[in-house]
Amino acid sequence: MKKLLYFIRRNLRLFCGNRLNILLSFASVLIVVGIYILFLRDFLLDTVTRAGVESTLVKEFTDRFMLAGLLIVINTTTCFGILQLSVADAETGIRRDYLVAPVSHFSLTLGYWVTAVLISFVFTICTVLGGELFFRMRYHHALSGASLFQAAGTVLFSSMINAAILLCLSRRLKNTATFSTLANLYGTLIGFLAGAYLPYSFYPSWLRGMLFYFPPTQAVSVLRQIYTEHLRIPLARQRPAEFLPALLQSFGIELRLHGASVTMQRQYGLLAFLFLLLMLCLWAGGLENKPLPAKTSAARRR
Repeated sequence: MKKLLYFIRRNLRLFCGNRLNILLSFASVLIVVGIYILFLRDFLLDTVTRAGVESTLVKEFTDRFMLAGLLIVINTTTCFGILQLSVADAETGIRRDYLVAPVSHFSLTLGYWVTAVLISFVFTICTVLGGELFFRMRYHHALSGASLFQAAGTVLFSSMINAAILLCLSRRLKNTATFSTLANLYGTLIGFLAGAYLPYSFYPSWLRGMLFYFPPTQAVSVLRQIYTEHLRIPLARQRPAEFLPALLQSFGIELRLHGASVTMQRQYGLLAFLFLLLMLCLWAGGLENKPLPAKTSAARRR
C-alpha cells in the first residue's frame, strides 16, 4: 500500500510540476464549453423551442441538459495528461525499472488509474461548481444540496470509468506519439459517442442499440436527469401527460431499452457492472505482463 501511495504521489507531482499540463487541462474545459456556445447552442435552442417547451424555460433547460453532457467529455479529456505519462514511462523504460522491484504490473496500472481519476474529478467538479454559479447568476436557480452531492458522486464514478476505458485502450501503446493520435481521435469522438453534443435519440436505431452499453452514454443520461429534475414540474405544466416523457427521451435525458424507460437505479447498476468488467480487463492485462525476476532483468541489461 505504501508503494502504491508513493507511486500516486510521484505521478501527481510530475503532472502538477509541469504548468503546461494544468493549462492544457483548463484549456480542454474551455474548448469543450466553447464548442457548445459557439456552434451548438443556437441550433439546440431552436430544436427545443420546436419541441414545444415554454419560451421562459427553453434556455435554462437547454443549457442544463447540455452542460450535464459536456461534463462527461471534460471528464474524459482531462485524463489524457496523466495517461500520457504512463505511456512515456513505458517508452523510457521507467515502468520496467519499477517492475524490477517487488511491484506488480497491476499495482502500477492502479497507480496511474487512481491519479487519472483524481485529476479528472478535480477539473470536472470545478466545472460543475462554475456551472452552478452561472445558473444562479443567469437563471436564479441552482441545484439543491442533495442533487449537487449526487452529481459530484456521479462525476467521480464517471472519472473512475473513463480512466479505466482509456487505460484499456492505451495499455499496449509504447510511445507517446501513438498515444497522442489515440487521444486526438477519442477526444473528438467521445462527445458524439456519449450523446453529449447531439442527443442520443438523434442517432439511428442500430447505433443507439450499441451505444446504450457504452458507459459514458449512461453517465450522460444520469447527469442530465439530475440537472433537469427541478424543471420537470414547470415543463409538464398545462401539457398532455405524454409530453414530458417524450421530451426527456427525445433529448437523451431518459433512455429506453426494448420500448421501456430505463430507471436511474438500473443505469447505476449497469455502470457498476461495466466498471467491474473494465477493472477485470486491466487485471488480466497485468497477468499477461508479469514482471521479470530481478536477476533476469539485470542479465538482460548487461
